[in-house]
Amino acid sequence: MPRRKQFKSIADNINQWILSRNFDAQGYWAVGKLYKFSEEKSTRKVVLDLKLNTITPESKDGEFSAVIKEISQLLHRSMKSNKMPEYWLQEATVTFSFNVSYQAKYHYWGSALGQPFICSIYIKTDLGRVYIRENGCNCWIHDPKKELRRYGF
Repeated sequence: MPRRKQFKSIADNINQWILSRNFDAQGYWAVGKLYKFSEEKSTRKVVLDLKLNTITPESKDGEFSAVIKEISQLLHRSMKSNKMPEYWLQEATVTFSFNVSYQAKYHYWGSALGQPFICSIYIKTDLGRVYIRENGCNCWIHDPKKELRRYGF
């Protein structure tokens, strides 16, 4: 029988997948591209709304629509495999905070590994219960001259 507390493990799984190198946008690591997007918009935070399929700050060209759709599909597939009804999900966002202060539990110390960032998954149920999962990593800003693109693009 499904339980709403399963959202906690779903949020953990999504967070771990986002931090993996398999999370890509147009063949490049999506986190690096989001970091570059945040720099272009002069902000340290990028929020992906998985219910409304939007990004804040707004992206005019829809560059990240496939990324949002992919995370949203992962969330809904996980809910379906756990036999969780759609109405249980009221809100779902992914927040990327770039250039954050170093935290030993999330980041490796060293500038050669890029700048620290935090990824937070926020899920709110129909009963008002909130599940937040946070993880971090180090990230370079996207630069196609330094990165290899995934095969097939």
